[in-house]
Amino acid sequence: SMALSAEYNDRSVNYDIAVKYGRYILERSKEDFIKDNIVLSINTPFLDEDQVKGMKVCKIGGIVYDYYSMDHNDSGDEIILTLKRRRENALEKDTDRYYLSKGYVTITPIHYNLTNFDLLKKVKGWL
Repeated sequence: SMALSAEYNDRSVNYDIAVKYGRYILERSKEDFIKDNIVLSINTPFLDEDQVKGMKVCKIGGIVYDYYSMDHNDSGDEIILTLKRRRENALEKDTDRYYLSKGYVTITPIHYNLTNFDLLKKVKGWL
């Protein structure tokens, strides 16, 4: 699978860049996607195409916490989320957030394993 993210900037997003690079990476990796359990996180900067500096394969950066308020419009039928503030950690070099801030598309191969290996033996002992 592939997760495409386009950087949000001043109430706007450039999805065209995300589509272009997502398609490019998919074309080059589709045989591996079929054979292996591959998950890619792809982030694209909010730039015009000619301003993108290239692509970087890197690890995931630190966590960003966004705090929103939730309101209803005047008729009460639509929920409006408003970003109140953002708490960001410092940018760690060689991460997706770092390279994205420098104008690069980032590609991070990820895997999911939510198993708590430290507790496996203990839980088996319950049986």
